[in-house]
Amino acid sequence: MSEKEHERYAELFDEEEEEEEEGGDDVGQSISGWKETPEARVLQAELAGFDKEDITIEVKNYKVLVIKGNTTHKKQRGPVQAMFMRQITLPDDVKPKEMSASVEDGVLIIKAPKSPPKPAKRLAITN
Repeated sequence: MSEKEHERYAELFDEEEEEEEEGGDDVGQSISGWKETPEARVLQAELAGFDKEDITIEVKNYKVLVIKGNTTHKKQRGPVQAMFMRQITLPDDVKPKEMSASVEDGVLIIKAPKSPPKPAKRLAITN
């Protein structure tokens, strides 16, 4: 991140803190840990202030889930950009190609179906 981008990010962060103190809109996110069901692992993220069109989700190298959000809100002093990015290592027992995502009442829900457990491999002992 360049110095100019860093300064702008710091300004935006300060503006959001001021707005929260003034009772402004809370633009943020909260990501819970993986919850487990018999068939899948489920991740939930509260995305206050973000619409589903503002969110992108990627799986990199079958190992890392990347969630990004980028939106602009109109405030009294002009537009304020809000953005975030989270990288989460996927559990070993999920099927990345079969993952799905939905948004319900401002909550992003990512479902990752589980792979069947792999049987233990017995090794023969040689001389």
